[in-house]
Amino acid sequence: MRILGREVLEALLPPADVIAAVERAFRESAAGNVVALPRTVLPMGRHGVLLAMVSALPRLGALGTKLVTVVERNQRRGLPTIHATYLLTDPETGAP
Repeated sequence: MRILGREVLEALLPPADVIAAVERAFRESAAGNVVALPRTVLPMGRHGVLLAMVSALPRLGALGTKLVTVVERNQRRGLPTIHATYLLTDPETGAP
């Protein structure tokens, strides 16, 4: 498994390629070719929430999970309010 931070992703993924990939995913979705679970919302105590989103684009061989935390009090801590992680999984092997 590889963990890539923002700086590495920005260096590896030209914006035009990212836009083209997102457009393709939206076209697949519009054509009904996306499998997506309803977004899961899990409270984190009184001041935060964890959001989990799972989807697959079978025709493109893509399976992914996005996890997002929203913690409003992080602003007081000098931290970002939102943290997000995206896990791409091989739909054939289940390997990350």
